[in-house]
Amino acid sequence: MLFWMVRHANRVVMDEVVRQMKAAGNRWDRLMAIVHGNFPVDIFDGNTARAWMSFYAMAGRGPQLERLHRLFRRRMVSNLGSCVEGLLKGEELSRFILGVGALIDGAWLRKAGPGAVLEAGEAIAMVEQHIRSVLGDKQVRALQAMPS
Repeated sequence: MLFWMVRHANRVVMDEVVRQMKAAGNRWDRLMAIVHGNFPVDIFDGNTARAWMSFYAMAGRGPQLERLHRLFRRRMVSNLGSCVEGLLKGEELSRFILGVGALIDGAWLRKAGPGAVLEAGEAIAMVEQHIRSVLGDKQVRALQAMPS
């Protein structure tokens, strides 16, 4: 049951990311499409967040969930990496991807908690602020100038 719930939620997220990435005119827009697409308003709720939490807790305990987890990670690494290709390399790129992924996962984790008040827009703003802080104005402008 958990597998199918998480798979469905991931499909919704993936479809939203792809939809927004197709509309992106530059690499910055692609990067923001990934961020925005990871917080669809219609599923960024406590129940879905608790399913994600359960999935992460169980991901290492069964081949089906482990395989799904690896797929999610590879997709995130590939999508984020394609946006900053040529600007970040090696360890810097790895830290960037890890940081963005941790903030996205952390926002979902926070949403799962009792009395969670974090909304999708706040989660998006937090991740975008981190990205801008890590990249700096010069690299953000470079991404805005690079076609997607």
